[in-house]
Amino acid sequence: MTKEEIIAQINTSTEWFPKSYAGYLFGIHIQAMGLSLGSKRFPYAQSFGLVYQNKTARDSWDWFWSTSEMQDKRNLLLDAAIVDRSFAPVFFSEWEKRYRAFTEYFNTIGDVCLEELSPEQFQYLLKHLYELEVEQASYGYVVDAFLTTGTDDWLQQIIIGELGERATHEVITTFTASVFSSFVSDFEMVILRIALAIQKHETEESIASLVRSAERNYFWVRTNYLDYKRVSASDIRLEATKLAESSPDVEDILHAKQGMPNAHRKAKEVLCKTFGVSERLKNVLRIAELFSHIQDRRKECVLRTNTIFYESLALIAQRNNFDSKLIFYTLPEEFFAFLKGIPIDWNLVSRRYTEGILILYAKADSYPLYADEINSKIKVDHLFPKLGAVVELHGSSAFRGKVTGIVRVLRNTKEIAEFKEGEILVANQTTPEFVVAMKKAAAVVTDQGGVTAHAAIISRELKVPCIVGTKNATRILKTGDMVEVDAEKGVVTILK
Repeated sequence: MTKEEIIAQINTSTEWFPKSYAGYLFGIHIQAMGLSLGSKRFPYAQSFGLVYQNKTARDSWDWFWSTSEMQDKRNLLLDAAIVDRSFAPVFFSEWEKRYRAFTEYFNTIGDVCLEELSPEQFQYLLKHLYELEVEQASYGYVVDAFLTTGTDDWLQQIIIGELGERATHEVITTFTASVFSSFVSDFEMVILRIALAIQKHETEESIASLVRSAERNYFWVRTNYLDYKRVSASDIRLEATKLAESSPDVEDILHAKQGMPNAHRKAKEVLCKTFGVSERLKNVLRIAELFSHIQDRRKECVLRTNTIFYESLALIAQRNNFDSKLIFYTLPEEFFAFLKGIPIDWNLVSRRYTEGILILYAKADSYPLYADEINSKIKVDHLFPKLGAVVELHGSSAFRGKVTGIVRVLRNTKEIAEFKEGEILVANQTTPEFVVAMKKAAAVVTDQGGVTAHAAIISRELKVPCIVGTKNATRILKTGDMVEVDAEKGVVTILK
């Protein structure tokens, strides 16, 4: 789509799927360019996307897709998977090649001393990382067509459509369970192995080796779009030591986590045989499994990419006495041009930060709109629903239960430290950093996601009532609200 066509759609449509992020433009732009490349490459990718930051909400972004197009693209993908059983595995294989290329290169540069690099070395190292990440993301963002766009989860409805009353909550939970280990689980298992080594009084040399390996492989794991402090060896050692001291059953937990993906796979096979599941449903379940894994690993790549780029931006700002905040509002193309000796237009960068910006993405290109053009051309209110007085929110039940509690809305990872035991966690979506709060939560409620989303998967593991796909929970609920979360019915009721 052209810039004018996208603007026309914004101004005529009010059905938008929002994602919200706390973060910096630089990192978000990289991911959006992946989506933009995908729109040029695949007929089943979103044809466009847009990100918007209002001047009153610095470091906070809304990412929008057309809801109707998401549904159309999902149907296109499902039809392809149903007609051709090789479609999903082939797509997965092509994505995996790009994921492997990215991670293999990343692993060669992760411990490079950035302070010792010249501008030319920066340019070579970072430009290639950017290109590999955008290439991976062009495949990775196709899978977001599988996010839930209504109050009922599409995958759950397909299962119910075939199995009818046999599709109990337990059956749906089994069919939608992950058959892959997530990168968060991988890191947790590394911590468990170190804790077990401490409990078994292995040699200090052996434990130190495990810690160094964990630091080398997972220093990026706590990064997001806003924070980028590396996980250090001392952080890992402290976490493992606390676990060793507080959990006598570390070995059992480790074995359970290691065996979980295979246990889920076998449980699905048993149910498929028991119910005589059709090839159509098997193909749908398979593409859902593969796409869920792609989505998880795509997030891993975001964390890896942002760690290196954000560290590099901070270092370049320090070297050149640049504004340490504005540097994160440059675009990659400006950053790479600077490394070649072309000055950055700081007046333009400052406008993004102080006035807000809306960027359209399509066909491997981007179209930034500044305040004057936004005000004259864009009906911004079309992107945000008029909510009025709402007392109930509806979504999909990811893990059943019914609780009453006090809401705490988490809009960024810095607010996680404020989360208290027994509160209701409300977020646009959950990411790995939210797990520490999810463990304390009486229930979890998210704007987006489906039964295979991060919030759904982790809530099932923790056995915490969870409702996903409410669309507007973070816009309607406020910290301190008393609510009833009925995850039996998928309803959140505001009590006072």
